[in-house]
Amino acid sequence: MKSHSMQISFRCTAKTDPDEFRTISVAWPNFELSCDCDGFNGVICSHIDATLVAGERAMVPEEDWDLADQAMVSVQDLILVPPDWRGAWRQDLVWRGFTSVRRGPRRIVGEDGKPVVCFTGAMPRPRKSLIAEAEAAGWDAVDNPHSKLDVLVAADPNGKSAKLAFARKNGIPVLTFSEWGSLTIDGEIVQ
Repeated sequence: MKSHSMQISFRCTAKTDPDEFRTISVAWPNFELSCDCDGFNGVICSHIDATLVAGERAMVPEEDWDLADQAMVSVQDLILVPPDWRGAWRQDLVWRGFTSVRRGPRRIVGEDGKPVVCFTGAMPRPRKSLIAEAEAAGWDAVDNPHSKLDVLVAADPNGKSAKLAFARKNGIPVLTFSEWGSLTIDGEIVQ
C-alpha cells in the first residue's frame, strides 16, 4: 500500500509582535510537527500548545482557522505534552484575545451590551453560585455557548466536551477556573 504525503501549515501570531507570524506545520506520513519559532523544542512550543492542543484561535488569523482546525483534528491525541512543560502562554491574555472587552478586536457583546460567559465541567463550586457571581460582576451567564460568547470557563480546558469543541471552532477563549477568578469585566486579569 502506497502512503501519501501531506502537509498542513497555518499561521499563528508571534507572541512577541502582533504584526509577525509563526508558521506551524503538520506533515505525514511520518507525523512531523514543527513551528518556526525559537521556542520550538522539537516536541512543543507555546504556539503549538495553544492552537493544536488547547484549540484556541484568537492568535490564528481568521482566514487560517479552517487549516488550523484540520491540523488539530489530524493530530488529536498524537501530541504528547511533556510533563515538565509549562505553558506560560495561558497568562498572555492579549495574545489569547482578551484585550479589553470594550476595545478588543473580537469583542461581540450580548444584546444588553454585557460580556457573555459559559461554564463547563465539574467546577469547584455550584454552578448556580458561579452564575450569580458572574451576573453580579456584570456578565451575562449562559448554559450553552453561542456566537456571542466571550469566554468559556472549563474545569479541564484540554477536555473534549461539545462546549469546548464549539469554543475552539469559533475562536472563543477558554479559561481555567482560577483564570476566571482573576478576570475583570474589561477582560483584564487582576494580579
